[in-house]
Amino acid sequence: MFGFLRQFARLLSGKVAPFEIGLGAFFGALLALTPSVAVDPGTGLAGFSVLWLMLLFVFLALRASIPVATFLIVIFELLERLFLGNLTAGFGRFLLEDVMPQSFAIGLSSAWPSAQLHTWWGFGGFLGGILLGLALALPFHALTKRKLPAWRERFGQSRAVRWTDRSLTQRIFGWWLS
Repeated sequence: MFGFLRQFARLLSGKVAPFEIGLGAFFGALLALTPSVAVDPGTGLAGFSVLWLMLLFVFLALRASIPVATFLIVIFELLERLFLGNLTAGFGRFLLEDVMPQSFAIGLSSAWPSAQLHTWWGFGGFLGGILLGLALALPFHALTKRKLPAWRERFGQSRAVRWTDRSLTQRIFGWWLS
């Protein structure tokens, strides 16, 4: 929770690079559309898709913007429940059954079943997440690169940002997390 507040304060004060915001947008879409649970029983790791866990690790290791990614994960999870889940499953079905050879899906299923890429939902969600993530990351990066100086000037000296940057709790967790 405190790490999220710290990231949000960094975002408002302009201490975040445009590249971090673009990565946050990319991983937000990718993590939201990639299945997080094991679709086939017994193929995941502790009930999670191994591919999703690996993407989460890479997201955290690259220090992408957590507030941007969290916002997009919430939005795309909602949209996935409404209609994107059916679209990504249909996309995966089209690719695995009509475009790719049958041996491709069989190879994915036998080589790495815990990634869930052999299912329509898993394959379509992963590739759809990559495409949607790239489509969002580039505009997010360009907009942030252009608008960042104005944001730094506008929000950098606000009371809320100064309070979160200077609070004792933030200093302790900032030291601990860095």
